[in-house]
Amino acid sequence: MNPEQVSWCREALLQKGFSWKQVRPMILDHFDTPYRKFLLMVEVGSMCQGTYESNREYSNRFQKMRREAVCRAISDILSLWFSLT
Repeated sequence: MNPEQVSWCREALLQKGFSWKQVRPMILDHFDTPYRKFLLMVEVGSMCQGTYESNREYSNRFQKMRREAVCRAISDILSLWFSLT
């Protein structure tokens, strides 16, 4: 990491007592690239509900991926709808 990245990590993350669940989105938001977000959007668009996965579990998994991909609202709704059918 370059000095600017090290400085950000020290200020934003170190000795704050965050869990990995809390830190992961912060790191992705700070260091993520548009290409990775595009790949996540593609993954969200191709998601399907598992055979034994409840609607709630699938919706939670879908929303988590959607937040990481930063999709637009309409495309989110359509993606969720079509993946359920």
